Amino acid sequence: MSPKMGKCEEDDDFPKDNTYNTFHMRRKLPYAAAALAAVFAGLLPASLSAADQNQPDPILEFYVKKAAATFTSRDPMAAGLNFSLRATTHYKDLSRGGKITLSDSSIIDYFYSFGEIDSTVVIAAPKHDHPSLDITVPNVFEGGYVYNFFPNDTGGANLPIGFDTRDTTSPDPTGIAVIDRDRFFLKWLYLFYPNDVAYKRYSRSLRFAEFEGYVFPDSIWEVRAEAGIFSSKHYRVETGIGLLQIYR
Repeated sequence: MSPKMGKCEEDDDFPKDNTYNTFHMRRKLPYAAAALAAVFAGLLPASLSAADQNQPDPILEFYVKKAAATFTSRDPMAAGLNFSLRATTHYKDLSRGGKITLSDSSIIDYFYSFGEIDSTVVIAAPKHDHPSLDITVPNVFEGGYVYNFFPNDTGGANLPIGFDTRDTTSPDPTGIAVIDRDRFFLKWLYLFYPNDVAYKRYSRSLRFAEFEGYVFPDSIWEVRAEAGIFSSKHYRVETGIGLLQIYR
């Protein structure tokens, strides 16, 4: 098999090349993380709290159905592609006040076959053990969610859609999906897991880019809190993805 490489089709916010290195990570991620926190704090509770009270919106249903079909057709994991990528990851342990108490990083090449990690090559090893990269994404446009538009939608290229579970005890995530208004593919995804048994709090935020007809995450942010004996333990993981290659 021969590799095919190329640039992602990106927003202006995306890096201009497909090599997301440590320099990009250190400059861009802190600002993006702050923006994501603002989205959750300012939009999600107010918009989703009244979602069940709304009558079905045919326009909203149209976008949800289109987004669901586009997600399925452009998902590289579901398609069983053979591909590789390079992940540059920064791991941070945080104190209760948000101060960094431990910092670590790694650069790892991942090789996928039929939707699963086949092998890895460590370019720069972390000093400590950390969970493996997870680029799987739930199709939040399926599964019986309650959806809603946002009243502050300006009609631009990005269309945010809020989604919430019908059952407050559901293990499924809630959050916001931002899709391309005209082509329906995911551009951003904000996930909050209110009932994850492994963590006191857990959220993931992902930015996406197109590559050879498929949609891949190009940045992933994770925030976790574990309940400790005397206090909670807080972690932040920031990953930039580049050097995508699809083997055909």
